[in-house]
This record gives sequence, structure tokens and C-alpha cells, in this order.
Amino acid sequence: MNELKDEINELTDKLRQTTNEQKNLEEERDNLSKQLEIANVKLKTESLNLNLLQEQCAELDKEKNIMIIEVEALHTDFNGRLALLDSEINTFRDRYEKCQYDLEQAIKDREAMSNKFKPMLD
Repeated sequence: MNELKDEINELTDKLRQTTNEQKNLEEERDNLSKQLEIANVKLKTESLNLNLLQEQCAELDKEKNIMIIEVEALHTDFNGRLALLDSEINTFRDRYEKCQYDLEQAIKDREAMSNKFKPMLD
């Protein structure tokens, strides 16, 4: 009888240990399950953030390309205007030089006429 009681006590202790281990494993499973849910929510949030950032990046890339096109157009327009101004400057320089030449010729002609008529006036 004592042996049976001892065996029953042993088995009861083992059952308690097993039950405690089972409880601990269930608690650990529940904790891991909650951690997995939290990690899944974080992953979904990060995925949404990544998608938003990719969309923003695509929009910024479009804006950059538009700005590059605008800058190239402005550069082309600037170069065209600069060439036109260079042409006008050269035209005015040529006119100035011609006027200078004409003025020098007129002065020489006047001096020649003056020298020609000077003896007559004296």
C-alpha cells in the first residue's frame, strides 16, 4: 500500500511538473504569438512607409527631370540671347569704327579744303 501511495505521489508530482511545464510552454507560445503579431504589424507599417517613400521618390524624380528640362531650355534661350547680343555688339562696334573712319576722313577733307582755300583767303 505504501508503495502504491508513493507511486501515486510520484506520479502526481510528475503530473504537476508536466502541467506546470505545459502552462509555461503555453505562456511562452502566447508571448511568442503576441510578439509575432507585433512584428507583423511593424512589418506592414514599414511596408506602407516604404511604399510612400518610393512614391515620393518617384515624384521627386519626375520633378527633377522637369527641372532639368526647364534648365536646359533656359540655358538654350540664354545662349540664343547671348549670341544675339554679341551680334548686336559687333554690329555697333562696326558702325562705330565706320563712323570713326568717316569722321577722320571728314577731318582730313576739311583740313585739305582749308589748306586749299587758305592761300586764297590770305
